[in-house]
Parts: sequence; C-alpha cells; structure tokens
Amino acid sequence: MSGDRADYIRGLRNLADVLEQNDDLPLPHQGSVASMTFYYLSSPDPVSRMIAAMQAIPCGFTSEIVTSEDNSRAYLHLDGELHGVMIKLTAFLKDTCAQDEDGTWRITDAITSRAPEAEASA
Repeated sequence: MSGDRADYIRGLRNLADVLEQNDDLPLPHQGSVASMTFYYLSSPDPVSRMIAAMQAIPCGFTSEIVTSEDNSRAYLHLDGELHGVMIKLTAFLKDTCAQDEDGTWRITDAITSRAPEAEASA
C-alpha cells in the first residue's frame, strides 16, 4: 500500500475517532449530506473498476443516468449508503452504457446485475 493511501486511511480512522469523541462537532458534508464520490472518469476500464468497487463496498447500489441536451455532460452514477455514509461511484456514460436507436441509454448488464437499472433519453 502506498504511503499516500496509508496516510489517507489512517486519517479517516482518526477522523472517525474525533467524531465519536466530540458530539458537538458536525459531520463532514461529504458522506452525510453529499456523497463521498469515487470517480472513474479517466479509468481505462470503468465498468470493471465500478463492479470491483460494488463488490468491495458492502451496501446496495442504485443507478442514475444523468445527461445534458448534447450529452457533453453525461454520467452514470451508482449510489449507495454504508452505515450512514453516502457513497457515489461516477463514470462517463459513454464508457459504461450503450445508446439505443431511439436515444435511450442502457446500463451494461454487468452493472445492472448489481444495481437496479435506470434509463434516460438523450
């Protein structure tokens, strides 16, 4: 495990201890109000990486397809909650889904077998 990764994990554990010992301290926004997000935007294989994350994180995930008029900002979001911590896995739609002739985006079967299917029209 790299030093940066080990430091980050240690920091999360220390932060959990601090939160546990200080009830007057508010919860961090990321994770309690907004999702703690894992991005797969530059991954060479986002589908496999997202599936690996879903298998590693012990919670259920739901899927959401988010598109813009011209699909310039089109994403697949997989949302879960791990004991009160909101989690999001995000990748570009074009890298994780296929578009039907009618413009409807379909999530790959490999992902939908692990998260309920969502649809969106382009």
